[in-house]
Amino acid sequence: TTSLEWLPKFGSRIFKLNISNSQLSTESLRTMAENSNNLRVLDLSRNNMTELHCSSLCELLDSAPNLSSLSLADNPEIGDKGIHQVCDTVSHRIQQLDLSNCRISKSLGILVDTFPFLEAINLSENPLDDLLSLQEATKLKELVLQSLPLGLGNLRLVLDRWNSLQSFVALERMDLSGNQLTTKDLEAVGAFCCK
Repeated sequence: TTSLEWLPKFGSRIFKLNISNSQLSTESLRTMAENSNNLRVLDLSRNNMTELHCSSLCELLDSAPNLSSLSLADNPEIGDKGIHQVCDTVSHRIQQLDLSNCRISKSLGILVDTFPFLEAINLSENPLDDLLSLQEATKLKELVLQSLPLGLGNLRLVLDRWNSLQSFVALERMDLSGNQLTTKDLEAVGAFCCK
């Protein structure tokens, strides 16, 4: 695990912190929570975090009122339970959220409710069940759904539904690369993008 003994010395001056691929312990997350008041961007990707880390992660998020960008990417053991734990205790102004490869399948609705200011979300490589839940993310400008293990399933149905609800009026970028798209799927994407 990574020691963050140096953080108290510099913590109040740090606005952007990348501690990816560092095998953080729950104690390391607590140390960060004590020194994160000015933190705006935090990258905790590839740390082998599990749902057991999520209570410490909640402390950290609660102590970082200015945090606008968070990456938990490539922590597949967080899963739905860990995301629910975070969402049950945190209400936040995060605008950019990367949860790619966190084994999320059923947490989209609660994510949108917890983070109502989301402008960009990366949900790539997650076995997502219900993309329709994203329709409430009205401020979303960027949606990344690369290489979904279950595919995009009924993409046409989802896009038609989003169109009819006039969801994603602010959406500027959508990345569906790495998915098996049919000609009909591509037509639906084209119709969605040209609404």
